Amino acid sequence: MYTEFRRQWSSRRPVPSLGDAQTPMSRVRSFYDFWFDFQSWRDFGVHDEYDLNEAECREERRWMERENLKIRKKHVKAERARIQKLVETAYSVDPRVLMEKESAKKKREEEKAARQRVAEEQRRQREEEELRKKQEAEERERRENEARTRELQEQRRQRECHKKWRQRTRQFHALFCRDSHPQFLDSLQLQDLCQKLDLHQLRDLCGEIQKVASIETPLVDESGESPAPLPEGLGEASPETCQKVGDIFARRMHQMKEADRIKEEEQMKENARRQAERKAQEEAKRLARQSSWTPDELSLLAKGLQKFPGGTARRWKLIADLIGTKTQEEVVEKTKEMSEGASLKAMGSKISQVAFDQFRVHNQGAFKKIDADPDRKDVGETRPKTAASPAKEPQETAESTDWTPAQQMALEKALAKHPATMPANERWTAIAAEVPGKTKKECVERFRQIRAAILAKKSS
Repeated sequence: MYTEFRRQWSSRRPVPSLGDAQTPMSRVRSFYDFWFDFQSWRDFGVHDEYDLNEAECREERRWMERENLKIRKKHVKAERARIQKLVETAYSVDPRVLMEKESAKKKREEEKAARQRVAEEQRRQREEEELRKKQEAEERERRENEARTRELQEQRRQRECHKKWRQRTRQFHALFCRDSHPQFLDSLQLQDLCQKLDLHQLRDLCGEIQKVASIETPLVDESGESPAPLPEGLGEASPETCQKVGDIFARRMHQMKEADRIKEEEQMKENARRQAERKAQEEAKRLARQSSWTPDELSLLAKGLQKFPGGTARRWKLIADLIGTKTQEEVVEKTKEMSEGASLKAMGSKISQVAFDQFRVHNQGAFKKIDADPDRKDVGETRPKTAASPAKEPQETAESTDWTPAQQMALEKALAKHPATMPANERWTAIAAEVPGKTKKECVERFRQIRAAILAKKSS
């Protein structure tokens, strides 16, 4: 066989054999894979056209080598094409390969048929489920329509029965109650009574009247719901009967009015209770908003009141926007609470005083030290000593320690009186004017020293 002859030139060992009908397909596939990728060590040097020994120089020898290499490649390519064609032909007619392909094709067809059966079954189930849901929806809609129809019919029947009993009540009133009777009801009162009494109450009323008037006919007809016809030839009732029937109407009218009064009182109590709860909630919210004002917000409120005086368009919205954390209603409520009839300037001072008091409460420890010994030398030592300014150190120390308790108290009051919202130059000029024996520079330095001491205390 051709492959048996060519196997001697294979560069890979061992070379698989073709096998027979009993050979496993794994070995058959290995055989064809080997020959489809056949690698030969044969170089076809016998087909060289030029003898290298006949070359006269090196350049000619190299040219001969290139030409011989071209010839060898051509023969290698032709040999590989022959082997490839032979293997492809054998593979296409090999009964073992054909049987495997047929088996794989049959398996694919069976799998496809199984998938189609599953898809068909799923489609059928979906259609059945959709049909079932549709039938259930139609049945549910039919039952709802029937129930709605029965309800409408029942309501219509109740209205008809109620109408008939109202007519019977008016008929009894016309028979037994005369205009001259003290218990006579006018048309509006009678209509109000008939409208407010339900079906059972009207039926009981007519039954009571029929019993008092000694009417022997049944109260209801064969249906058991509508009033039975009155006997013909009812004559004029006696005064005693009219009095009793009038008392019945008067009693029912009184009961109806009493029920309306009780219902109205209960409704008023419920409305009052809800209104009280709503007011209590609003008051609690208002108190919560009022108690949540920080010193910074109070300072911004004072600044806004001065910046936007009365008469400014959209004044409260501008002030609320300036604060940023409060609404217009909260700003108005806080202003009303703080004003108490005072002028704008006094109110601004009051708000600043409240802010300073809150600041003082949050820093009680530092203020106690300052109030106990305002002339301490270490209060002013907030900046480190440097060699570049040795001459200024004694002067700064003297300025920072030469503060009496009276001057310290005057400085605190002036700080509370003149808020930080004022221009800095005007503010410190006004503060220095109220602190006896101190200049503006000394007041500023003292304020910085106190602030540094408070911050140092908080950080420690």
